[in-house]
Amino acid sequence: MLPENRLSSVAITADFLPPDDQGVGPLFDWERGGIALNDPSQGLNVRVWKCFVDGSDVRVQAEPDPSIVIFSQAGIVSLSFCFDQNMRPCVTYETAGGVFLRWYDSAVTNYITTAWGPTIRSPRVCLDDKRLTQFALKSDIIFGYVRGEFLCYRQQRDRFNTERVLQGGVGPTVRLNNVGLTRTLRLQFYLG
Repeated sequence: MLPENRLSSVAITADFLPPDDQGVGPLFDWERGGIALNDPSQGLNVRVWKCFVDGSDVRVQAEPDPSIVIFSQAGIVSLSFCFDQNMRPCVTYETAGGVFLRWYDSAVTNYITTAWGPTIRSPRVCLDDKRLTQFALKSDIIFGYVRGEFLCYRQQRDRFNTERVLQGGVGPTVRLNNVGLTRTLRLQFYLG
């Protein structure tokens, strides 16, 4: 949750919490999560999970367990993922056709895929706070991206319907490389 839906007036940069401090590639991402898919019983800070593209399959895995196909989509060129408060995967990805967000919509009790078209770039998702004291009431999936020269985000509690502009003038080639919680327990957007 972003207080007042804006960036802080003073930038306080810090290292991302693991595993967000690791490098990600265009076709894989890391996230802390629970003990198993659809099982938040032990919290969301138990295991490190990897999401990756394998041909046209998008898989998740927490080693040493085998990977699980969560959906299939041909032509993915980049992805980012996180889990919602109930350990359901949320994945944003880019194809030649634009940006898409696959998420669990509790209003229809199923996964849906929302298409955002080619007007946005470098989408990233994160559950903003995985601490047990926060995730039940205050945490939210943050869907960040760059549209034109604006850093923007949408949040799960609005069903991703409301775009909020965080910063203008980011430049036409700037990408959002990462978004996540830092060691100072603040949500950070990293542009590059």
